[in-house]
Amino acid sequence: MEQLKPTVEEAADILDRVRRVRNTMRKEKVDLAILSNMEHVFYLSNYQTVGGCVQVLLLTQDDIHIVTRELEATNVEFRSHVSYSFYNESQDPIEIIVQKIKNR
Repeated sequence: MEQLKPTVEEAADILDRVRRVRNTMRKEKVDLAILSNMEHVFYLSNYQTVGGCVQVLLLTQDDIHIVTRELEATNVEFRSHVSYSFYNESQDPIEIIVQKIKNR
């Protein structure tokens, strides 16, 4: 399978976007950003999917993490530079997201 990770230039752009969002979070005293809009997730991670399931990006000053369904795990790995966890079809995705937030 062909790796679809960002090029060096794209990665630099993504890191700059993340830096700017984190600066705003710091100024506004926001500890955690929870993004579910897929355009916003792509903007900060390069992760892109046709969707159809619950997916979120959790952004802190120290981490960028995507929670998505198990079927998307390879997609995240091959398209993005962020850590991720997943839920299977029998799990409640909201419970998984809440647990990930509690454990950060």
